[in-house]
Amino acid sequence: MRYLVIGNSYGGLAAAEAIRKRDEAGDIVVLSNERHEAYGRPLISYYLGGEVSGHSMYYRPSSFYQDYRVDVRINSPVKAILAQDHEVVLADDSHLCYDRVLVATGGKPFVPPMTGTDARGVFTFTTWKDADDIMTWLPKVQEAVVIGGGLIGLSAADALRHRGGVQVSVVEMLPRVLGLALDEEGSSRLENRMQELGTRVITDDSVVEIVQNEEGAVDRVVLKSGREIFCQMVVIAIGVRPAVDLLKDSGIRLNRGVAVDEHMKTNLPDVYAAGDVAEAKDIINQDNRIIAILPVAYEHGMIAGANMAGDRLRYSGGIAMNSMPKFEMSVMTMGLTLDQPDLEAVRRFHGANYRKFLFREDRLVGAILIGDTQAAGVLTALIKKQERLNRMMRERIIAGEYSSLMVEKKLAWNAVS
Repeated sequence: MRYLVIGNSYGGLAAAEAIRKRDEAGDIVVLSNERHEAYGRPLISYYLGGEVSGHSMYYRPSSFYQDYRVDVRINSPVKAILAQDHEVVLADDSHLCYDRVLVATGGKPFVPPMTGTDARGVFTFTTWKDADDIMTWLPKVQEAVVIGGGLIGLSAADALRHRGGVQVSVVEMLPRVLGLALDEEGSSRLENRMQELGTRVITDDSVVEIVQNEEGAVDRVVLKSGREIFCQMVVIAIGVRPAVDLLKDSGIRLNRGVAVDEHMKTNLPDVYAAGDVAEAKDIINQDNRIIAILPVAYEHGMIAGANMAGDRLRYSGGIAMNSMPKFEMSVMTMGLTLDQPDLEAVRRFHGANYRKFLFREDRLVGAILIGDTQAAGVLTALIKKQERLNRMMRERIIAGEYSSLMVEKKLAWNAVS
């Protein structure tokens, strides 16, 4: 049996582990479009900020591939899957055959159509190479503009802040930063902290043009409002989209990402998908959608790999989560976070700490924690299990009495992925 895994990150390597535990003899080939072995993508902001070394970026030792007898091929991007022939086509037009294949290609940065994105000094921020490229350009930079006030954009802005000597402006088209994850109160607290630490925040506006100088490098950006910001670097961090270009004309069913069933299998025989590219079960919304976070990608990969090797495991579903220890603040969200007509929101304030809980009838469906985030594991477990809460348990959640609640419900900490 030959297994191909397209993608060398959390979902792909989890699948390789799961396959090898069930099939000691099969060939496992992992194909990567990057020049590094598996590394922790959330660490690229700390790497750019000078807080971790390149050596610390790897989340698996080099011996991993040998120990699991995995043939890893870096710098080997795949450009097409020929599902009927059970083959993939690499960028150099060579073909590799497979018995079963996993698509774990993750996401790719979204670069909006605007003038000037080809200027020198314009970067995205999703890979180790991006961070290296930015660091090479930094000596030329006194002012930098980050387009996007979501998690990626704020991670980039905080990393540049740690570098020192660079004035950073964040431009966000929504009325607030982290607008899809935080409510007005949470976002206001974060924005105020960013401003206190010297990062400019511009909301309700967007960059419509990047102006180049005579050398073809970034000179300034022009905003929709007409405002101009002079800068020598632009980081486009609006978000990512599923990397599905290689699946064009493959016959694999696509929505926003790759449609999979509860076994992480696509509509085509012997083709599976996992991670940020896969639309799988969302526990809270009770539908299939992309949840682009590390724990979900890893669980996808474990389920997919096990089933590729002949098992019949089912993916029970995941929930959206965000953790952002940036700008000297701890911010965590889990499940639903924004007010909806069918949800009851309960807020609690205690100095620098802010807690928000969202209930749907007698179930906890979401929470925001700012400041003290120690309860994140308990709350995540409660949200994932979707058990009914009596009045006393609900009051304990709101009051922050999580330890006694955990004992009563007998929820193990390791229930949280």
